[in-house]
Amino acid sequence: MAKAMLKLENIVKDYKVADTVVHALKGVSLSFRKNEFVSVLGHSGCGKTTLLNIIGGLDHYTSGDLVIRGTSTKNYNDKDWDAYRNHSIGFVFQSYNLIPHQTVLGNVELALTLSGISAAERKERARQALVRVGLEEHIDKKPNQLSGGQMQRVAIARALVNDPEILLADEPTGALDSDTSVQIMDLIKEIAGERLVIMVTHNPELAQQYSTRIVRLTDGVVVDDSDPFVEDETGEEIAAPLAEQPKVKGKKQKKTSMSFLTAFGLSGRNLLTKKGRTLITSIAGSIGIIGVCLVLALSSGFGGYITRTEEDMLSAYPIQVTETTMDYETIMNNMMNGMMKPDLDRMDDKVYVNSFLTKLSEGMTVKNNITREYLDYIAAMDPSLYGAIQYGYGMSLNENLYTEVEINPGVLTPDTSDDKGQSKNWSVRAIYDYYSMLLNSDAAAEYSSMASLLSSLGSTFSKMPGTDDLTSDDYGQYVLSQYEVIEGKMPESEDEIVLVIDSKNEVTDLVLAQLGFLSQEEFLGLFTDKEEGEDKTDEEISIDFETVLNKQFTLYYNDTIYPDTDKSATNPTTDNIADVVANYFGFPYTYAYERDSLDASESEGINLNIVGILRPKEDMNYGCLSSGLNCTEALVNKLRANSLKSKIIEWMTTEGKGIATSESGTVYKVPCITNLIKYLAYSLDDWKADPPATRYENEEAWNSAIRAFGGNDTATSIALYAKDFETKDNILNYLDAWNDEQEKLGDEGNVVQYTDQIGLMMSIVQTILDAITYVLVAFTGISLVVSSVMIGVITYVSVVERTKEIGVLRSIGARKRDIKHVFNAETFIIGLCAGLIGVLVSYALCLIVNLILTPLTGIAGLASLPLYQAGIMILVSVVLTLVSGLIPASAAAKKDPVIALRTE
Repeated sequence: MAKAMLKLENIVKDYKVADTVVHALKGVSLSFRKNEFVSVLGHSGCGKTTLLNIIGGLDHYTSGDLVIRGTSTKNYNDKDWDAYRNHSIGFVFQSYNLIPHQTVLGNVELALTLSGISAAERKERARQALVRVGLEEHIDKKPNQLSGGQMQRVAIARALVNDPEILLADEPTGALDSDTSVQIMDLIKEIAGERLVIMVTHNPELAQQYSTRIVRLTDGVVVDDSDPFVEDETGEEIAAPLAEQPKVKGKKQKKTSMSFLTAFGLSGRNLLTKKGRTLITSIAGSIGIIGVCLVLALSSGFGGYITRTEEDMLSAYPIQVTETTMDYETIMNNMMNGMMKPDLDRMDDKVYVNSFLTKLSEGMTVKNNITREYLDYIAAMDPSLYGAIQYGYGMSLNENLYTEVEINPGVLTPDTSDDKGQSKNWSVRAIYDYYSMLLNSDAAAEYSSMASLLSSLGSTFSKMPGTDDLTSDDYGQYVLSQYEVIEGKMPESEDEIVLVIDSKNEVTDLVLAQLGFLSQEEFLGLFTDKEEGEDKTDEEISIDFETVLNKQFTLYYNDTIYPDTDKSATNPTTDNIADVVANYFGFPYTYAYERDSLDASESEGINLNIVGILRPKEDMNYGCLSSGLNCTEALVNKLRANSLKSKIIEWMTTEGKGIATSESGTVYKVPCITNLIKYLAYSLDDWKADPPATRYENEEAWNSAIRAFGGNDTATSIALYAKDFETKDNILNYLDAWNDEQEKLGDEGNVVQYTDQIGLMMSIVQTILDAITYVLVAFTGISLVVSSVMIGVITYVSVVERTKEIGVLRSIGARKRDIKHVFNAETFIIGLCAGLIGVLVSYALCLIVNLILTPLTGIAGLASLPLYQAGIMILVSVVLTLVSGLIPASAAAKKDPVIALRTE
């Protein structure tokens, strides 16, 4: 004897339709054996299909109980019902309910994908199921390529592939002809020998011929049962019909689960059946991606250009530490505060003063205390962090550097026309002052506007960083990393210098004139000939390398230029205007602006030789060297060491530092004035008796003058040259560490503020660029939202189209979550396609934009979308489409499987 495998206990099922309640089942009680073929007969609407759906777990009873292998289902949740359908039930429908975009094999295999079976085993079991129903040759066909009988065989194979305990057939021959119906019924009868088969049919002849038991329903009530299951008090069957029934053994139900890969495959094949719509939807969804990508590409391109520019300018604009520096951060904050709106309480009939300039001036400069400890801290920096460190002492070199220049003093003094074309051995400073006076003179008044350009020259004689030790292995390496020697060699001794030219082999006319490479006539002719319509060729105004290398310069010591500070100065007059312009500092001695010869003895100075010509390498737009003459730091150190012992420094630090009182107040008794020409009639005695207002009205300015003459042995400035961005950040961190330590010690006075000028400039530009980018992305992002809404609508249309497929999936055990995965996979695919299309189109448009912008701006790659940003935009596209598909996917998961199966 055996217990019932399946038992229905007083099952009631009611449907609410509008304001009425339909009683589909009215207390049905039935028990089923493990192996029997039960046919349920009855007229249309009697509750046969409802009974079948309740047994199959597709529909749930209103009251009563469904007992499966002795276990009540009253406490079953959705997961339990899903597992029950997948592992215990096999459905065969009248309309086959095959998924059209799946192959025959795929349809049969589908049930196994929910059971966690490996891919290889799934395919093999599905193939064997198809072999059993005689469809081995059709496994790769689509359902629409089969006949009705073949499609029903596929449905039977799908029902059997998971080896269910119960096979439920709802009018399995209702859509078939007579011959095919017989074939299908024979197959079902064969299956009934292995398991419980419950078939709903309208055909009593088929039921009589093939069934072992017939149950008749009328208006939701069982009216006849040809072989009822009668049980005793223990639940055992009282008398087993025909043969002893084996004892039912319960088995543990496994939970069902559909992998994302399976959902992805289902949706992918569905989308392939609608290629046109999928492509159009993806293109529409990509429009927003294209807009954002183009904005990001332009932003990235301009950002890259800013970065490249900053990298190129790292050498030209090193990190600076000076005694007095601009506090740019405070200035920017003051400017921002100055633009803030006033308090609303002040909005009355008065005009208030906005202290914008006061706040700006208060934070404009910062005094740094560059102590010996700080210099030692800088010197201890890891050499791998920087390319070079250059110390400045405030010393001016142009007053000590002499060369030969051909001038025409007659331009300023017509009565000395015999002086035309004279060669003079002047200091570079004297040449500068002479040309400045020349361009401002009455004789050359038409060129006075050019005089202002001279002030922008800066230094024409500079020192090269990383060249203080001529014997070091690293000597000159930093310079040579940026420049190539196109003629001659790098300096190997202190008396060797180089000329630095730009990438076009050019040096500005102002620099060449100041260095004596151009005569007065050639210098003025560069722009006067243009005004007269002459067109000089580059060859006519060029200087060959041999001439450059043969040019002689001498760097004189202070004692040679200022021989006797105790000697009374001669009274400068207008008879020799050069005396006037040469008296730069106006000390009480004659400024030796001119030398008889450039050949200095060892005690007088250093004879310099130009031994090389340097040009920036092809990939360098900016370098660490200034255009013009450049010497080694070793040379400057030698000159500075000599200057510290010079008589002028001795005088400036003793007698020259005395205090005198005049009508204008307390001043330093130094005959040095801003406008020296105004006091040409003064004698030295006049200076001492009534010194005019001097340039140096305080000690700080006077000390600055001492530095200019090389009288300072402590560095007043530090330039740190970074190799690249990474090392620059490391340098800044190193400098910040000093300041952090001083703040911890409470020694705010030793906090040293540095200036990263190019970093500040570029950060401002980058901030503006970022702000513009955010605004444009926000605007273009609107199209992304619109695209997402559209994709959500398309997904909902897909849900409607695939309603029957939803019912089929639920009938074979798919969970609500699995249904969501199917449609989430669909939106994922659409989002991925939209993102890929958007990115590919964006790259194509970037090429077009660059073809247009490069000739217009001269800058290549202004539209450049980085790969990581392209990947992010693809991810954004996927995420947005997934979000847009959440509502349709949830709606799909909530669909009633019974209603879904009835949808056509």
